[in-house]
Amino acid sequence: MKKVSERIDEHLKQRAAKAAALAELLEKSEKENRALNDEERKTFDEIEGHVKDIDETLTRLRVHEALVVRNASPIIVPSGVRNRELPKGAGMARMVQLIMASQGNDMTAQRMAQQHYPDMPDLARIFEGRAIGTINRAAVAAATTTDPAWLGVLTYQSQLAGEIIELVQAESILGKLTGLREVPFNVRIARETVAIGTAQWVGQGLPKPVGKGAYDFVTIPFTKAALICAFTEELARFSTPGAEGLIRDGLVQAVARFLDQEFISANAPVAGVSPGGIINGIVPGMTFASAGSSLQAMQYDVTHAVSLLVGTGGARSPAWIMNPVNAIALGGQINAFGQPAFPSVNGNGTLNGYPVVQSAFVPSNIIVLVDQHKILHAADPSIAVDVSREASLQMDSAPANPPTPLVSLWQQNMIALRAEKFEYWMRANDQAVVAITAVAYNTAPAPALAAPASNGTKQSTKAD
Repeated sequence: MKKVSERIDEHLKQRAAKAAALAELLEKSEKENRALNDEERKTFDEIEGHVKDIDETLTRLRVHEALVVRNASPIIVPSGVRNRELPKGAGMARMVQLIMASQGNDMTAQRMAQQHYPDMPDLARIFEGRAIGTINRAAVAAATTTDPAWLGVLTYQSQLAGEIIELVQAESILGKLTGLREVPFNVRIARETVAIGTAQWVGQGLPKPVGKGAYDFVTIPFTKAALICAFTEELARFSTPGAEGLIRDGLVQAVARFLDQEFISANAPVAGVSPGGIINGIVPGMTFASAGSSLQAMQYDVTHAVSLLVGTGGARSPAWIMNPVNAIALGGQINAFGQPAFPSVNGNGTLNGYPVVQSAFVPSNIIVLVDQHKILHAADPSIAVDVSREASLQMDSAPANPPTPLVSLWQQNMIALRAEKFEYWMRANDQAVVAITAVAYNTAPAPALAAPASNGTKQSTKAD
């Protein structure tokens, strides 16, 4: 007896043949610039009736398939290996591999998960839930997060995606800035444009001062960052143990790199497409050129940046953002007493008491001091992942519109993975960011070193 999935495939092929026959009839009459004749109308009605019958049969078969999946016996996993603890992101990477290897077929992915990852039974249940979710009409019970055959699998799927987000946050500037003002998408948010005033001491019977602030409203829109990665089908197979880490690290690095570069950039916002960088349109009074690469120049840069940020009405949650090269240069400075001038700056430490966020994707010629509370940030807590092997892609990091030329994934034995994440940020006001430009801390001349002794005797430098 044929399997339900095989019967579904056969009916789908029959339906495709019938649909092609209908299209052929219509195209013939259109080419001849006439309506269907009596014989053609009769043939058309008969084929259309067959298509309706096939559609009804497919609906019943899919319901049957879903019931079979729901009533299937659970996999017996040896005690001690159920949902084995994995490195963060490995579960999501396994899920991506299953999607690629199954070519997007949830039922196939479920069976492959059972075969290849018996230590993660919830992974198979994710695809079971996705497959059941494709049924449009069926009597269902109320959803709960504890039912492993219903919403529980979606909760677990969110946890896997959350692991990738957690790794991205650990690598990206946005994840390290813990004091950002988190706001929802598409909601009007009031922001202060003029300070309300300053309170004063008031004696008995004397008039009190009146403050007058100014406010406006902003709406944080949806913008989406997306990336398509093409893999060979061989990589999607399970014979290579390192594929999980490769896919996981690739996703994390790609998302973190892009978000860091965009967040710290001077790019202007594009309506409906992208947010602007936090130093875009920065007012002249909040930016200045570095004084140089000496210790005195560095001390001036740091002190002046703090005075600009704090002097505009105070800062609730200041933080430095810089390239590791500049952090190392600051941390290596020695004062007149032979002690580190900035002793706590190394290793994502602090500078003048404010936390230092380092990223290799920040240009080395700029240092930013930001009041985190004055940065509005909206983000979707998950990354949407989809896959295809039949699409044609424009293999270009800056694709043209319309795209050309195209590469067939099917012809090249490749699988494309698409990741999307919704993110947006903006300054609440112009006093939120200070930028030090033309930074060149790593250009100080190297000290002269003595040549090594050739006869075993000690040589001294000029300093000796």
